[in-house]
Amino acid sequence: SYTLGRPVNLLRRELLEADVRGLALFRIAFGLVLAAYLFECATPSIATMFYTDLGVLPRTWLFRSPEDVVQFSLFFASGEPAAIVVLLGIGVVAAIAFTLGYRTRVAILVVAVLLASLATRNPFARNSAHAAMQILSFFAFALPLDARYSIDARRGLADVVRADRVTTIGVLAFRLQVAAIYLLGALQKSGGAWRDGSAIHFVLENDTFARDWVRAVRSDLPPMLTRGASYSTIAIEIAIAVLVLSPLFPKLARRVACVLLVVLHLGIGATLALGPF
Repeated sequence: SYTLGRPVNLLRRELLEADVRGLALFRIAFGLVLAAYLFECATPSIATMFYTDLGVLPRTWLFRSPEDVVQFSLFFASGEPAAIVVLLGIGVVAAIAFTLGYRTRVAILVVAVLLASLATRNPFARNSAHAAMQILSFFAFALPLDARYSIDARRGLADVVRADRVTTIGVLAFRLQVAAIYLLGALQKSGGAWRDGSAIHFVLENDTFARDWVRAVRSDLPPMLTRGASYSTIAIEIAIAVLVLSPLFPKLARRVACVLLVVLHLGIGATLALGPF
């Protein structure tokens, strides 16, 4: 039992434990992303186009769904632009409160419900970034994100975590979810364009998403570069999934995973206009 206990304790420590300071930094970064996304959705033009009865999907069309489909959305309460903007404004305020660590769990619960409501109100406007934010918001509710660097902590309202590390099943669930996002993303890239390495070439040729500087230089890009970018994207996504869950050299693994995350998303953001993705 002793020899079995050591690897079990190792797995428990590395998969169920997290540094509360790191969780706090995640709260701040994630909160800023949520606030920016909800603020964009709250702009009158976008709110009217996608979430009101004056836009592309009036509520009457949604209510024609089969009777056995149960749908809930706070945005079903009104189809008027002003009401929708107010609701989204509440979401922006809640996201800012979450970022600051003020009534953290209440704030992230409000954000999670609003994100779910947005997805139900117009499922065609929901992309993978929205889905990831929605899922991670519910996971964030179960984590002690307010234990450090928060207003709640200063006021004595946060989860009491005396040490810098916390052990909870929520940490494992969160890591599994992050790993699943990138692993499934890699596995979905199984089409012919990804297999022969031409996927990035075709993505950069799409004027809807390619940034101006990409459109200016893409004809001069060597095929070897775009092919390498295609294969590297899959490799990086798989590596992130493995490193996030690795019990071996955990500190190094997490740091490398963070670097790969930054490189991947900076590369996407620098070349393609995909919003919060």
